[in-house]
Amino acid sequence: MAEATEFHWPPLESDPAIFADFAKQLGIDEKYTVNEVFGFDEELLAFLPGPSLAAIACYRRLPDKKEEEKARGSMEVAHRYYMKQTGTLDNACGVIALIHSVLNNPQIELKEGSPLALFREANSATSPDDRASSLEGFKAIHNLYLEKAVEGNDDNKDGVHEHGGVKKTFHFVSFCRNAQNQLVEFDGTKQGPYLVAENVEEGQFMNAVAKEMMRRFQDGEIDDGAASMMAIGPAP
Repeated sequence: MAEATEFHWPPLESDPAIFADFAKQLGIDEKYTVNEVFGFDEELLAFLPGPSLAAIACYRRLPDKKEEEKARGSMEVAHRYYMKQTGTLDNACGVIALIHSVLNNPQIELKEGSPLALFREANSATSPDDRASSLEGFKAIHNLYLEKAVEGNDDNKDGVHEHGGVKKTFHFVSFCRNAQNQLVEFDGTKQGPYLVAENVEEGQFMNAVAKEMMRRFQDGEIDDGAASMMAIGPAP
């Protein structure tokens, strides 16, 4: 195995089956999995097994809004776990979104001795930057990541993902509810967790996420032509 600084992080394909299997191998409780979100309409969201605990969105940030979006967030927003995304981890935003989704939901138990349980234990008291450095060298996750990264698109390399025949550079982020019933976005390229909405009850979580995604489309912050979303919740 190469040294951490030489490890290549190819991007993950935005495929619920790939993420579900990766999450299982990382050690999440089998009661939970990654479910496909078929659309942002309330009728389509109602098909999800519930309650959903986290959402992972994959989209292209529009260039003229990129720096504005990265300036958002604050470590003062209530959260359980946040980690940064370094240049080395540039294509690892998918696994970072998965880590944020699981470790900000303590009801999702991890199998003892599993890769993500070991990562959580090693970084329970470290800084967001240190957690990123730890992931760069965490070989137990590297090995699983490489297996998942080769699945999906054969041409999925150098941060270029394909959605519906469209090839662009995409970014993964996570959405979770905190203990104050706030909807929070977790994105390691921001200044910290980003407060999206207040007073979000469990049963309205996915609707609140969908509302925020639609707002970003309408405000021209992200490309609505190839965005996708997955939800972490009970297995069907």
